[in-house]
Amino acid sequence: MGVDIYAKWDGQTEVEANAQITGWHSAGALGYLRGSYFGGYSDVLYEVFHSCDWEASSTPVTLLNITEIRGAVMGIRARGGTRPGHEFDSPITKIVEAVSPLLDKLNVETNEGMRYARVEEAFLREMEAFADLCESKLIAGLAPQILISW
Repeated sequence: MGVDIYAKWDGQTEVEANAQITGWHSAGALGYLRGSYFGGYSDVLYEVFHSCDWEASSTPVTLLNITEIRGAVMGIRARGGTRPGHEFDSPITKIVEAVSPLLDKLNVETNEGMRYARVEEAFLREMEAFADLCESKLIAGLAPQILISW
């Protein structure tokens, strides 16, 4: 369970689309980011991609949302890589909070302690690579879209 974010664009080949199937490992340069709900980076993805429409089938890429993505990544770095707290209310936070008591009853570890752990630099670079890919497709006139599945 988690968040999957894909970049799609006009003229995307089957090879490019298949390269995004990584076994749930983020590969920003290929146009795929992943965050699991428990102990993963779903909250970070929501913070970085909050300007995208999480209810629509896709969000068109613009220079504005590329700038917002890069700005959010820089903000995470500026605060020392700390993750968003509960004050950053997202649908993902609500899902985790709703399911956690059930998992506790089933004695399933939810990694709640990891929620405030630092975001690894490697993951920040993956999000930057994703923004770079989207920008290159936008400049090439390929009408990139951001698709979010959660």
